[in-house]
Amino acid sequence: MRILLFAFVALQLFACKGQKNATSRNKGGDKDTLARIAAQAMLIDGMTKKSSGDAAGALRDFEACIHYLPTCDAAYYHLSGLYMMQGRAEMAIASADRAAELDPKNEWYLLQVANISQKNGDLKKSISTYEKLIKLNPEKPDYYLPYSDVLLQSGQADKAILALEKLEKLRGYDEAVIFQKFQIYSSAKKYDKAIAEIEKMIVANPSEVRNYGIIAELYMEIGQTQKALDYYHKILGIDPDNGLVHLALADYQWQNNNPEGAFLELKKAFESIDLEIDTKMKILLDYYDRPNDKELTAQAYELLEIVIKVHPTEGKAWSIYGDFLNRDKKHTEAREKFRKAIEFERNYFAIWNQVVNLDAVLNDTESLFTDSKEAEALFPQQPGFYFYHALGAYRKGKYNEALDALLAGKDLVVDNAALQFEFLQLLGDTYHKLGNHTESDNAYEQALGIDPNNAYLLNNYAYYLCERRVKLEKAAAMSKKSNELEPNQSNFQDTYAWILFRQSKFADAEVWIKKALSSGGQESGTILEHYGDILFHTGKTEEAIIQWKKAKEKTGAGNNLDRKIRDKKYYE
Repeated sequence: MRILLFAFVALQLFACKGQKNATSRNKGGDKDTLARIAAQAMLIDGMTKKSSGDAAGALRDFEACIHYLPTCDAAYYHLSGLYMMQGRAEMAIASADRAAELDPKNEWYLLQVANISQKNGDLKKSISTYEKLIKLNPEKPDYYLPYSDVLLQSGQADKAILALEKLEKLRGYDEAVIFQKFQIYSSAKKYDKAIAEIEKMIVANPSEVRNYGIIAELYMEIGQTQKALDYYHKILGIDPDNGLVHLALADYQWQNNNPEGAFLELKKAFESIDLEIDTKMKILLDYYDRPNDKELTAQAYELLEIVIKVHPTEGKAWSIYGDFLNRDKKHTEAREKFRKAIEFERNYFAIWNQVVNLDAVLNDTESLFTDSKEAEALFPQQPGFYFYHALGAYRKGKYNEALDALLAGKDLVVDNAALQFEFLQLLGDTYHKLGNHTESDNAYEQALGIDPNNAYLLNNYAYYLCERRVKLEKAAAMSKKSNELEPNQSNFQDTYAWILFRQSKFADAEVWIKKALSSGGQESGTILEHYGDILFHTGKTEEAIIQWKKAKEKTGAGNNLDRKIRDKKYYE
């Protein structure tokens, strides 16, 4: 019923004018009458379809209407709008022109011509059409504002002002008109006239601080800072906690080489609940980008404290505080702030990522395990959380759980070779712990395919091969390479020494184990025990026992150490 009613009303407004002269008494009248009836039916159908959103169907009906009745102005009018929606600008303006030609006093048709002409860049035609509309109905205010817009667009600022003044006479006080005039005068550098326009708004509404701010900003732009300050203080007289004003005053103080005064105003701005938090974030990011200035860093932390006090339930306030702490390597405190941010932004990936990364940095295995599992459940398509879940499980000795997480997450890695490498390396370690050496070696080989010069992987892979006493030549080559890549690493030197030992190259092994000891290996029970084992096989039994006893006082020694010392004999 609603659609039918709309079609009926619209038909009265946009009926085909050609039907007014219809007569069945003329020659061929019956044929003309049938055509007009068909056209009217198509027009009604088209308007019904248009109102229901069937643009394609409406287009067909209006085109059919014109086929039956080429003088149907309403059909041309509707077609112009539909053509414009399709981006067929030339057909849109041609149809609008035809509608206005058929009914030159129809204001809807003329308005369509004016709008489409403006959109197509034909400003001259748009202006002349608005002038026709105003001539038809000079007391109607609706056309003056868009008319002034197109005049302004064409560079005719003076004529635009005249149009707006006419509109003011018709409509009376209108903020949109006043502000348009203000912008025109400002662009033309007629500052006194521009300010006079805003003063009208102040007189009409003296408690609206925005208008004082417009004048103050204009005075600042043209270098009349004292007048600007006068208006800023007028605002503070109405609204003492206006954050935007305090920001403007802070900027003024900076420009006048008063950093203390500037920071005082900045703090007042940050204390304003009405100043948007995003504005405060932008200012803090500027501080963040200058980490080496101690004074600015101290100011930043003072502002951060204000932000979380004023916006205690905003996750971004806590998060940016965490960013600063993390930047300054205050990892424990940073994680606390990120955890607080999660209370208000639970589904925000970046914050969870920070928390889990910091768990890893802090070597907090328990938190890494629990946080990564929770994050993994929230973001099941993010492979990083699977990796950290696996790492936490691996460190806790839950190797099967680590394996499940690695297998679930590794295929989610896309275009990230570094993360893919980490997955494969940890997968190799996990398979090693589970005794599946075939899969472990396969994972290591794939990892080396991504980064063949990763010294830590080369060392670990070589050591595991040595422990299994397989592929010792390959193990020796990898271990030697790791020492070339990372010299003076006691663990790497110990690995190479131990591989040489397994190859019965005891003299060479002694040379490398001594290098490991000189690089800090004196604190490792494993390295000291290996030294004793090597000495024993070079016939230096007493010296070997001394090293075994030293190893007993450190961590990392093997289970047979007591037997070696007691029996003065080497055991596997």
